[in-house]
Amino acid sequence: MKQKIAEEAARLLTEAGTVDYGWARRKATQRLGVSRERELPDMMMIETAFRNYQKLFRPQDISCVAVQHEAAAEMMSWLEPFSPHLAGPLARGISAPRADILIYVYADSPKELVFTLMEKQLVWESDDLLLDNQQPVQLFFVPHAGQQFRLLLLPLSSLRQPPVDEVTGRRDAGLNLKQLQNLVGNRPGDGVPATTPL
Repeated sequence: MKQKIAEEAARLLTEAGTVDYGWARRKATQRLGVSRERELPDMMMIETAFRNYQKLFRPQDISCVAVQHEAAAEMMSWLEPFSPHLAGPLARGISAPRADILIYVYADSPKELVFTLMEKQLVWESDDLLLDNQQPVQLFFVPHAGQQFRLLLLPLSSLRQPPVDEVTGRRDAGLNLKQLQNLVGNRPGDGVPATTPL
């Protein structure tokens, strides 16, 4: 049953063009009439099913990863003073056409980040958020170049203790700017074999 739910969630994600695994799992369990928690797949199982579903049925969607990597590299270059790291499924080479781009940024006050966004003439909205450890943080929603960015502002002390990734269940810093630029530069056609983050 877990595999069946994961496959249905993958289909829903592909149709919606997003990577909201929690939403897809809830929707899939409703459609399949499953309510017992022990029958639910974990997020990694859904991500694996989603990756496989895209390869089989929507290979054209996979091209959005390269586009979003390039957009993220541009945004992160502007945010370099804040030690930006690309996080979430996109850091593992998985995305969808309408998926948000999650970037961790580090500062002890939002003022400097706000000044940088203003300097780059970017518009944004922000919201308060509680991490799993009840740490209060701010999330900035920034549309740019046809993409929707989510900038998670973390205290400088979190550089060595990044948030727990909801898919892997582990603390994961994601990709820093140099790692992402190397990934973008190593695309097929550039004369260097492509690499994909695990």
